[in-house]
Amino acid sequence: MEEAIEETGASSCTNTCQVAGDPTTVARLVAAWPETQWQRLTVAVGEKGPRTYDWACARVVEHRDGAPGPEVWLLARRSLSTPTDLASYLSNAPPETSVRTLAQVASSRHAIEQVFEEAKGETGLDEYEVRYWHSWHRHITLSMMAHTWLVSCRCKAAEKGG
Repeated sequence: MEEAIEETGASSCTNTCQVAGDPTTVARLVAAWPETQWQRLTVAVGEKGPRTYDWACARVVEHRDGAPGPEVWLLARRSLSTPTDLASYLSNAPPETSVRTLAQVASSRHAIEQVFEEAKGETGLDEYEVRYWHSWHRHITLSMMAHTWLVSCRCKAAEKGG
């Protein structure tokens, strides 16, 4: 992905944003988008095959605590089987970022969650009893390093046919 994206996160449909005029909810903004704004994209392959959704995006001004915030991307994902099933994301990606790139980044969440689940089971990521932040940080860092090593060993074994 050629564009630098620092943060893309899920957004609640009750969050407020502004395109022009008064602030409104994300749900109302997305509902007002014309059908031509939506693009059908397959951005990831899941356990049940390709994950295809309709995606649309627009630049908006995010509102925080009733005050205008930064200009960000509002990205929406719509289910093909249930068009009322919507998910929305806010991203601070540059204005020239494509909808495909935004969708790919938003869809990477599943892979990240899978890595954390593996690390919990294989390296005890979730088994800590600490009283201080620096102790927690050391445990998490060591667990993730151990998980990285295990994944590296698995990849090398697969390359050798083992």
